[in-house]
Amino acid sequence: KNNTQYFDVPITFRQDQLEQKVREILNLQYVPFVGEIKNTKEIKVKEVIKDTIDVKFEKEFNLEKVKNDAINLLSKEVKPSIILERINTPIVEDWVLKGIHIHKKNHMENCSFCGSKLENTTLEDLDAYFNKEVLEFQKEIQNLILHVENYMNELKALFKGLPDSSLFYSDLSIIYKDELSKFKGDITESGLWLKDLRDRLDHKLKNLFISIDSNVSEAPKKLIFINLEKIIEEHNLRSSQFNESIEAE
Repeated sequence: KNNTQYFDVPITFRQDQLEQKVREILNLQYVPFVGEIKNTKEIKVKEVIKDTIDVKFEKEFNLEKVKNDAINLLSKEVKPSIILERINTPIVEDWVLKGIHIHKKNHMENCSFCGSKLENTTLEDLDAYFNKEVLEFQKEIQNLILHVENYMNELKALFKGLPDSSLFYSDLSIIYKDELSKFKGDITESGLWLKDLRDRLDHKLKNLFISIDSNVSEAPKKLIFINLEKIIEEHNLRSSQFNESIEAE
């Protein structure tokens, strides 16, 4: 329908003009990949040159090895060297083991639980009950728990340290967002798997003398950095070429 307010110009003509304007605007957002750059003055108009991004993906998370180590410890059983009537369950064994350490460390003469006097032979018998094999096994579990928790902390730091998509050139930002979403999902999956494994090892630490279910789920797939690295590399290379071109003008 014609509109005399706009000099009786056909609406189809105005629509064409609008479509052309949209194409021009979209074109202003485009920044070519390195090798396509023809005119640096034109580039500066199209998009502001971005800073380079300094992110390194150097850490390897060997979750398969952690899984195998955990299965070996969870299924392992150790036997005390002396069976005392007062100790007959895993819960009591763990409680007494901690109590021995506390009483010896503080040179306590009376039992904190019952108040009776502790004879020297009592602590010696208890020490013998918890033999070297038991203490070494306990240390193995504690070390693996520490290793798992280190992995968990490193994954959290990696998650928080990933650069924001706004730091990239507009065309790279779109690709980066997609890769970032998938990568964060993989990190989250690995973190939850490690948390479950740590809980199982904590349970084993409290039950040294019995076998714990070692049916650990498959380790998450290996974290792949290469796609993110390529995007960051392209971004940095583009910024470097832009700056070199401007300096040469």
